Amino acid sequence: RALDKLAKSHMEAQFCRLPVEKALFLTHMVELEGLPAIFVLHEGSVTRHLPPSRLFEFASGSSPLFPGHLAKLLHRVDAITSPDGASSGGESEDEEERRPTWKRA
Repeated sequence: RALDKLAKSHMEAQFCRLPVEKALFLTHMVELEGLPAIFVLHEGSVTRHLPPSRLFEFASGSSPLFPGHLAKLLHRVDAITSPDGASSGGESEDEEERRPTWKRA
């Protein structure tokens, strides 16, 4: 849910979900500490890997504080331009509503 909300408010970033069973090559290339994990890419290259120990460092996924902590973490690693819910893009609210927030790989 937290990533879904961030995806809706940060048009500068693309969020996608990749089931681990469809990512065998990736899981063999990277030493995964556990799941879920977030990979931050820039120009096609992985620039950061955020394991569960980083994602849940300050709050559990069910905590009401988690979305804010996640947004700040993603901002610190340059995955999003601001830690708040404001979008840096110039799209109207109608365009934001029509934009798909998740893609399946």
